[in-house]
Amino acid sequence: MASFSFNANEVDPSSGAGAIPAGDYELHCIEANLKPNSKGTGELLELTFEVLSGEYASRKIWERLNVRHDNPIAQKIGQEALSALCHAMGALQVNDTEELLWKPFVAKVAIEPYKKNDGSDAERNLVKKYYFEQPSAPPEGKPEPSRAAPNPSTARSTGNGGSAPSRPVTGGANVPWKRSA
Repeated sequence: MASFSFNANEVDPSSGAGAIPAGDYELHCIEANLKPNSKGTGELLELTFEVLSGEYASRKIWERLNVRHDNPIAQKIGQEALSALCHAMGALQVNDTEELLWKPFVAKVAIEPYKKNDGSDAERNLVKKYYFEQPSAPPEGKPEPSRAAPNPSTARSTGNGGSAPSRPVTGGANVPWKRSA
């Protein structure tokens, strides 16, 4: 055990960071873990996203997706969200959670109210939409063209309402190998 001295009377306690404002943010995934859900009826993919730029750079957003579940609707919702994330990242065939890390993408982030364990009100962020380019449907009677991975240097839109950010996805500024120590 290490000797340690700290007087909490000399430092104002943190009130917590709270949620970031709703909006479109450039993010990347810094953690991705697959684990059983609490009832043992499926598997969750727990993701930690980090804001890459702007006033809220380095802030975290957590997401949990039902990738396997005995309820087919819960599984469908989780797998559709994972597919949107993969399209936004340009990672269309994933065989390991490591393949979801450090790829920049743009997402619409919202604020969700919730009750803390002590019954008090709080807010947290959640991802409402991942932006990516959707291929257009091929003309009738024509085969669908092969799908190339989306170009990560352009903003993406899901095409289901709302507009994609007009700025290009630059990424890379805060990736671990470019951060100063």
